[in-house]
Amino acid sequence: MKELKAYISIVGASVVCVVFVYVFFGIYLQYDAQKKSQEVDASIDLWLKNKPERYSYTIREGCMLYDSYQVIHLGNEVKYFDLQKKEYPFDYMQIIDVFERLKKAKSEANTLEVEYHPLGFPKSIKVDWDYETYDDECFIIVEDFQQI
Repeated sequence: MKELKAYISIVGASVVCVVFVYVFFGIYLQYDAQKKSQEVDASIDLWLKNKPERYSYTIREGCMLYDSYQVIHLGNEVKYFDLQKKEYPFDYMQIIDVFERLKKAKSEANTLEVEYHPLGFPKSIKVDWDYETYDDECFIIVEDFQQI
């Protein structure tokens, strides 16, 4: 009977330890996600504070295939020029959309590499979504940024 009580005591303590670890791991994950989101939000604030009125840039994005287009901001007007002259439509991104993709990658990607432009926007994002999946790597590159 003494051995049974000792066994129950050990099992109970083990269960408490496991629950304790899971609770604190969950708290850590929430904190980490919030911290990552705050990093992107700070970059967005920097970009919105510093972005010029008129500017242009080229975006290249893709996973296995890629799209390339130029974006020109003229005050409130935005123009897109498809550099590959594709026949199928796709959604053009602006710099603010690149931030949204970065937020998603920070919370979901297996690995992530980001380089920022001095004005605050991400100029290069490289993502590997899943360690065990072949060819799921994606990228977004913002290049040729110019004030006009």
